[in-house]
Amino acid sequence: MTTNPMFMKKLIVIITLFLPCLAAAQSRVSIDILGGFEVSNRHLSNTSEDEFAVEIFDKREREEGPKANYRTGLNVSIRMSDKLWLKSGFRFASVGYTSKTQYNLIFPDEYDPVTGEPILQPSLPREVRYTYNYWFLEMPVMARWIFSEKKFVPYAEFGFSGIYYLTTRTRYTTETENLVYRLESPVNSVYQVTANLGVGVNVYVSPMSNMFIQPNFRYHLSTTAQAPLREHLFNFGVEIGYRVFLGKRDKSEAAEKK
Repeated sequence: MTTNPMFMKKLIVIITLFLPCLAAAQSRVSIDILGGFEVSNRHLSNTSEDEFAVEIFDKREREEGPKANYRTGLNVSIRMSDKLWLKSGFRFASVGYTSKTQYNLIFPDEYDPVTGEPILQPSLPREVRYTYNYWFLEMPVMARWIFSEKKFVPYAEFGFSGIYYLTTRTRYTTETENLVYRLESPVNSVYQVTANLGVGVNVYVSPMSNMFIQPNFRYHLSTTAQAPLREHLFNFGVEIGYRVFLGKRDKSEAAEKK
């Protein structure tokens, strides 16, 4: 899926116009500060029958796997009805994957040009692992449905996020060194879209605040590169946050917590 930059620009404009309206809604508005711990990976598909492309696909499927990651940011939500909230905000997110450690490496210049036998150089590493992180700014547009109004409030969320690609951070780890370097623009488009699904529980703290814990799943509908080998990032994890309600809560809302 190639993301249209005009769609992303319109989404940003909608969010920008949407947020000031929330400030006038008082008790129907909440602000969250949150952090999330996640496991991320990528889904690969290959549309080419070329032998080299098939070999690369098979190699990556064997050698790459999930890694721990994180996100942090702010939410702003507005209450539309007794059960329905709409949420937006801004997040910083790191999504990526890692390779398995490769052992017993022999470099091309270590082979004797006459005999073809390896002559190992002590200064070169024999183990290596690569870790890939894509960094994004995320702007979610989500609907949250509340199933009850008590001190422990279960809910479900679904929606989409417009994300803006920042950079790729690649870590090269051997038994002797740990190097980090950045690639500036290796993705198909800096504007991308994810589909988001979450369930969670609000925990009553006071008439004006809640804590919440929310397992999430996100799948990048956009690919990271326009090539026969297509890569879709995805992640699942848990967000934990603190929610503050703005303005005075009306009597019906206060009664819901009793």
